[in-house]
Amino acid sequence: MVTARYGPQADMVLGMEIVLPTGEIVRTGSWSLPGAKPFYRWGLGPNFDGLFLGAQGTMGVITKLAIKIVPHPHHKTIIAYGMDNPYDMQDFTLEVSKYELGIADHLVMVQGGNWPLVMTRWPKEKVPTDYEFYKKLGIPRWWMNFEIWCHSKEELDFTVNKIHELAKEYNAKTGHEIKEWKLHPKQIQSRLRKPNKIAIPYSLWNAGFLFITVYAPWKECAEVSEIYVQKLEEYGFPPVMWVASIDHCRQAICMPIVCFDYTDPEDVRRVQDFNRETTEILLDKGCLNYRPDPYVHAPLTFARAKGYYDMLLKFKKLLDPNMIMHPGRLCMP
Repeated sequence: MVTARYGPQADMVLGMEIVLPTGEIVRTGSWSLPGAKPFYRWGLGPNFDGLFLGAQGTMGVITKLAIKIVPHPHHKTIIAYGMDNPYDMQDFTLEVSKYELGIADHLVMVQGGNWPLVMTRWPKEKVPTDYEFYKKLGIPRWWMNFEIWCHSKEELDFTVNKIHELAKEYNAKTGHEIKEWKLHPKQIQSRLRKPNKIAIPYSLWNAGFLFITVYAPWKECAEVSEIYVQKLEEYGFPPVMWVASIDHCRQAICMPIVCFDYTDPEDVRRVQDFNRETTEILLDKGCLNYRPDPYVHAPLTFARAKGYYDMLLKFKKLLDPNMIMHPGRLCMP
């Protein structure tokens, strides 16, 4: 929920308690010292949290976890900017996020995407599939939401006004025209609600959907979005694309939403082929899958990073000598 400001969820971890496959109980960070609190993740030496975070349960069972907590202020809003292409979305968002230790530290969720995100939230036989219909409703081709949390109305107003000022400067510098997408108060309240149910409507389009989540450098998220949009159309799927900033635009989550009929074997095959082809393209560009598919992402990734996989297997054999843990999504023995 606060990834735009604080980074990936794993960065919030201060310490863990893990039950190893051998029955041993291990605590990490400062928590490993008897009587100490879990306040410092680096603890008594090298931090080995990463062996368990993202291991999909293959190394041990996390039974306790201490995380950072952050303030939850009462002054909140969301403003959105629309643009004609993903590059303006990428570059303008970066300009805003450069104000770290300033207005960018009030941005907790920075996420956007393209107009099919709206279209595919309805049964496909009941809505137009041409952008002109959505354009008349005021929906931009691409957009970015800036969710703002502040401790006072003065801070909130200053942050909102500064983003508007930066938009004017961006237009003057680039000669492009990004515009504020004025949200209805009900839209703002819906987007502020946590947890929201943003994913559920995508099942209405065609009985099923798949989120494919890829991490990329922020300055490559527009190119990644274009690749996914092109390939979705080639495979006959609506080109639905969602993008979010991580840690002041240091990374991006790029997520195509593949809307398909899971009861149709041909649709399932097309999803698998699309997933495999785009994974190979993006691995060649150095992008990483966030939720690895054990049949596509994991084998293709480890085939390229064999040295890393070999080291993982060594750690696996050390922690789970009898190989009793489930291989999980990483497809480890």
